[in-house]
Amino acid sequence: MNSKSNGATDAHENSCTPLNKRNSKRGTKRAKTRTPGSESSVEGDLSYLDQSPGRILSAAREHDTVTLTCSEFDTLMNKLDMLQTNLEKIANIEKCISKLDKLDKLDAIEISIKDIEVKLYDMDHRLTSVEKIQMLLKVLLSSSVTSMIL
Repeated sequence: MNSKSNGATDAHENSCTPLNKRNSKRGTKRAKTRTPGSESSVEGDLSYLDQSPGRILSAAREHDTVTLTCSEFDTLMNKLDMLQTNLEKIANIEKCISKLDKLDKLDAIEISIKDIEVKLYDMDHRLTSVEKIQMLLKVLLSSSVTSMIL
């Protein structure tokens, strides 16, 4: 009877698919995502709310458990230095752009002043020509009045 029950158990085990292969079309194992402990965990332990089939759970990481080798630390510090120099370059570029904007405004003001100077010159020229004509008219009027009188 033992041999019969062992044979039945073996046949049953061979006919069943493992849980991780049951839902897969190719029969390959899928990589399971790690989920940090939720807010329902107590002192870093996982609660029953965090446990669900198909997920591998891990306790949430603490910030003070990170360790770096000397080369990793040097690499990280070099990257931070490069970021800082890039930020300084960006700040300098922004200052230069601000100065260029101010120069553009000054150029626009200078162009406006030159336009006004040209218009003033034209008006002055017209005014002097009108004054000359007025003087000639006075002379002509005075000469015509004197000739009429005589």
